[in-house]
Amino acid sequence: MRIRFEAQGFTLLEVMIVLAIMGVLASIAVPYIHSYVERAHAAACLAERGVIEKAIMLYSHEHSLPLESLAQLVEEGYADSPPQCPYGGVYALLP
Repeated sequence: MRIRFEAQGFTLLEVMIVLAIMGVLASIAVPYIHSYVERAHAAACLAERGVIEKAIMLYSHEHSLPLESLAQLVEEGYADSPPQCPYGGVYALLP
């Protein structure tokens, strides 16, 4: 009686080819993903800036004195905390 063993699994060459293909696809995809992340960061900062502009408009409609700093929005109750860009930027009030 003969026992027959059939080969199971993948050969080293097949695994290496699959890894090479995955590496090529990753090298193509990573720059695109990075650019989408940068666009999302920019969109989040612009959205936050829009909220700040609306708070400044509300302040200017209710007060006759000009706004001196963005921290003044927090003191007057127009914002919960000083406005900060979600990704490390700094907002400045320009007269």
